[in-house]
Amino acid sequence: MAAIVTYAEWVAVLEKFSNGDDTVLTQMEQGSFSLDAGTAQRFYTKVEEAYKTRKKGWLERFNRSFQFQKMKSENELEIIFRDAKTNLSTLLKFVSAAGLPEELRKVLRKDLEDFVLEIKKSLKDDTAGRIAQSTQERS
Repeated sequence: MAAIVTYAEWVAVLEKFSNGDDTVLTQMEQGSFSLDAGTAQRFYTKVEEAYKTRKKGWLERFNRSFQFQKMKSENELEIIFRDAKTNLSTLLKFVSAAGLPEELRKVLRKDLEDFVLEIKKSLKDDTAGRIAQSTQERS
């Protein structure tokens, strides 16, 4: 498999990634892209679109896992979190792909870190709210 280097090759790979194809991560890791005035902005936009699409898909699956599953045990909750973490690792590989320009990797990684912190905060707040509600109902 030849390394991806052209804008057109990157667009094709990014589209596959957007559609859930994780096998292209290897190509992204081994590829490279030389930014020039004509393609830099378009390239950044395509990368951002692919990243946001996958991040949105992750969040939708994560939220659905709580909506459709009544957790009866701690093990079921652990399964949800394990699956979520596994799926987040794909996003981490994407934002860390050596084929992306370093500046872009930094921006994407920061966004992913902020996203994970936001999810953690939301889960903590939701749990605290449920505990408070449960305590009030018992009183």
